[in-house]
Amino acid sequence: NIAKNKARPVQFKDTMFSAKSYIELNKFYQNLLNLNSYESNPNFTTYRDPFSGQTLCITDGPSIGRPGPGIEVQNIVESLEKIKSLGGNVLKTWEFEKMRGANIEDPEGNELLVWNLKV
Repeated sequence: NIAKNKARPVQFKDTMFSAKSYIELNKFYQNLLNLNSYESNPNFTTYRDPFSGQTLCITDGPSIGRPGPGIEVQNIVESLEKIKSLGGNVLKTWEFEKMRGANIEDPEGNELLVWNLKV
């Protein structure tokens, strides 16, 4: 049962999108949702709703073209190979201080991010 397996290699984590004006967009969502960020750095800020558990991640700059899901993976290289073998496309790869990942498209052109934290 996937729901009971906490060490899944792929997990839906959050909804992500990029900001044209990073500071102003963060202020907007803080005030709209009445949430405090639980992780913030110059590259991204994340907000978690304590009631639903949903997470919103706002990135600085054009890291993602359209809003979409963020999926955490255990092995980024293996995951990108699997995505390609299933008909997806890797649009670009990227690396930040604490994480690395890629923007991908599924076979129908929906953009999402896959990432993992650096250990």
